[in-house]
Amino acid sequence: MKIIESLMGKAYMLDKDNNLIEVKYHPYGYEGDIEENSSCAYFLWKYGNNDIGTYNEIFNMLLNFISYCFNESADTDIEDIEINSREFSVLAEQIFDEFDVYSIVNGWSKNNNRKEVYNDLISIVKNSMCRTTMDLLDIYDENDDNIEAYLTLNEDYVRVRIGGRYDNDREDCIYFRISSIGYDWGDNIMNIVFEKFKDKVNYITIERDLESAKLNKAGHKIYTTKDGQSINHLPIEDFIYQEHIPLVASINRTSPLLILMESGNSLFEIRKSMPKAVILSEYKRIVREQIRTLRSK
Repeated sequence: MKIIESLMGKAYMLDKDNNLIEVKYHPYGYEGDIEENSSCAYFLWKYGNNDIGTYNEIFNMLLNFISYCFNESADTDIEDIEINSREFSVLAEQIFDEFDVYSIVNGWSKNNNRKEVYNDLISIVKNSMCRTTMDLLDIYDENDDNIEAYLTLNEDYVRVRIGGRYDNDREDCIYFRISSIGYDWGDNIMNIVFEKFKDKVNYITIERDLESAKLNKAGHKIYTTKDGQSINHLPIEDFIYQEHIPLVASINRTSPLLILMESGNSLFEIRKSMPKAVILSEYKRIVREQIRTLRSK
């Protein structure tokens, strides 16, 4: 078996329906960063298999980001312009250019062009309750950084790369980088490897996502097979004949957050009953516990 050169360095997002979405690079978000988190929201807007509740939350997040751009624009004397007017669309595109919104929310994409992104964002405003630019300005909530979009992206996708952990070499290996806390990706990864990559790459590595966990690169944590074998440059042939590999660390399952998530509640739904600060605190605690569990193996 020989690695196919055209695959080297390619990055994907794998969802729970075994769909692979090719990206230029993996979208990430950060606590307190509305721009990066809105990039995650836009990814979910374009590709997420969202129920109506989640769709509405993502809609509101992107609307909040647009309002942020309008509020922070150098054009501080924005007039009371009708949202459905041509004048508003022209103004919106000018402000989007000012903030380089195309790169901010869409930098990960290999397909969406600037006009498509701008039209998406403008349509969100036009489909909102806003009737004028003054209404739009009033929406911005400086305390809401859209972090749920990033956490949802971590839960609903695995980051995949071929040819090197950070595309800095030409390894004959496919990397799966897991950042979720409430989902077992074992079957999804097994299926996609068998269907798409078993004859194209020789080795596989499955690890906790370093950037998501905010860990040092040198300290990455590797998952193991059911028999305890490290899935670190494991031959593909050995991997595909494994039994189901549980890729959820053996952690304390009594966390209120984890119980709600494993009962099928989305982070957006949980936000209605659990304060944002508690969600973040519990999420970080569970991630740390998962890392400790992997470290002890």
